[in-house]
Amino acid sequence: MRKYILPVLICMFIAASAWAEESCMGTYLLGKKIAYSILKTDPDYLNGKRVVNEYMVSLVRFEMLGVKMDAFDSATAYRDDDGKVLRLVNRSEQSDGGYTLTEADFTDSEVKCKVTTKDGVSEHVLPIPDDKPFGIDVVSLYLKEKNKTEKVYEYNDFNPMKAEITAKRDTLSYLGKEEIRICGENLLCDKVKSVGKNGDETITHVYDGKPVRTESQAGTLVIVKEPMESRKNFAETLDLMKESFTESDTELGKPFDITEMTFSIRDKQTGTEETKTTKAVIFDPKKSVGYPVESKKFREYLKKTTLLDIDNPEIIDFAKKSAEGAATAYEACEKLREAVHKHMIFEDSGIQFRRASDILKNKKGVCRHTALLYTALVRSLGIPCRQVDGLAYMPNTKAFGGHAWVECYVGEWVPFDPTWNTPFVDAAHIPLGFDDKDISVSIFNYEIKVLDTVRLK
Repeated sequence: MRKYILPVLICMFIAASAWAEESCMGTYLLGKKIAYSILKTDPDYLNGKRVVNEYMVSLVRFEMLGVKMDAFDSATAYRDDDGKVLRLVNRSEQSDGGYTLTEADFTDSEVKCKVTTKDGVSEHVLPIPDDKPFGIDVVSLYLKEKNKTEKVYEYNDFNPMKAEITAKRDTLSYLGKEEIRICGENLLCDKVKSVGKNGDETITHVYDGKPVRTESQAGTLVIVKEPMESRKNFAETLDLMKESFTESDTELGKPFDITEMTFSIRDKQTGTEETKTTKAVIFDPKKSVGYPVESKKFREYLKKTTLLDIDNPEIIDFAKKSAEGAATAYEACEKLREAVHKHMIFEDSGIQFRRASDILKNKKGVCRHTALLYTALVRSLGIPCRQVDGLAYMPNTKAFGGHAWVECYVGEWVPFDPTWNTPFVDAAHIPLGFDDKDISVSIFNYEIKVLDTVRLK
């Protein structure tokens, strides 16, 4: 659940050149304060050259099913006189001792990354695609436009939480001036709307060239400048897991035999509602292709990433031993589903972004960790695989909650759930996006009303 919060904080920090000499930002989820960040800007030196040092430290406080957690994060960005990031150091740590340290050095052509966790160190060189600008602050660029008509920006950006370069596309439009009250002052701000390529909308208020208030996910997540003395003021602690549950009006019992479900899904923030039908895929094993799958059209779902270290010897060895004797891609995926389920202990281990080999080693995690490990293992065998983020009906809570599973190409895209280890993925799984790329609205926003179900006879 924490993945919805920290990437926003870090990416906003990177995008905001010289946010302020020193300022405090409060983060509110569903109207409750869950984090604060202190930002400072100072002159500094890097490799003997004068640079600007932008430093942020954050405390995130929340609960997971009644268990209180603190997360501490710090990030330092070194910029040249033109505002270009030369070096970034980002450390995320949990109160239970888990941590991820990402160190990245930027040139015109590549990013050299070093990722350190308590499970080990890995180093990566990420080529910067030259087809689009890299690491730009689109809001600042847009506000410099004399004619502020709607404009599309396509660019590549660095995600320090995952140590990856991602392609982005934002459509910006100017909403005019708006006076808002910040830190006891009424500030006349420029109001800018940006819409990502997947429909996610962000409203940013900018005063004197600096963001002072940003809201995303239809107002679910708000980051706003506050008085320095307001830091650490957490009146209530939000239980992220409980808040993700959307209670079902129909008790489904054990949903594992539901082959079709028709439901209405309502966004509580925007009020929009639509009716959808999900269907379970009950695949005929005789139709499976062999493996490895070598078609170029699946290249995206076979590649290695920083987290999906599919060339790690331990990943390769575990995958080969688990799939031993499998004659087809489907049979290999089934064997791996069983092996990963037996291997993993379900436990909230805090830090969300961890390498697959680290997860394999410590054996603990939630559904997202299990899905990521499974994806790496399957890809190491040459079988296309992608992670699915969405909602699933949970019998113990009688509600739909955030969940992660996978889809593998075995002749067609077939879902597998290594966390729950069912023979097929039931229709009470509602996919919202793949590989963290397509989720446009927070899972906290939904209401689900089940209209009809069909069960396996």
